[in-house]
Amino acid sequence: MKKKDLNSEYFHKKIMGATWEGVKPFYSDEHEDIQIKIRPNKDVPQAIFKPDPIIPGGWIAHPDTIKSMKKELLIGGTEFIDTEVLYQCIGCNKVLDAQFWIHCPYCTKSIPDKFEPYQSK
Repeated sequence: MKKKDLNSEYFHKKIMGATWEGVKPFYSDEHEDIQIKIRPNKDVPQAIFKPDPIIPGGWIAHPDTIKSMKKELLIGGTEFIDTEVLYQCIGCNKVLDAQFWIHCPYCTKSIPDKFEPYQSK
């Protein structure tokens, strides 16, 4: 598999070509802004999100997890599983879906723009 530039149009092209049962596209360029409330909490393990006990519909996460997240994400259901690009962190060897992270949420090591996607052996 070739190295993928995460800043390229790779994901956009892949999503735009996806359809429901090969007929109806399940994605359009219409946008809806969804804001998710995430509060920092050092008691939550890294790379984990838990429901916020104070803010209904909110979440709590470790501060390193929040810093590691991409700030603008494409939100969808399981139909977006094909856009997964696995990356094995060179700092801690954890396998991550690179479409969601700027840094590794476990060790905060930066994820390079270009890398060889992880494939299980």
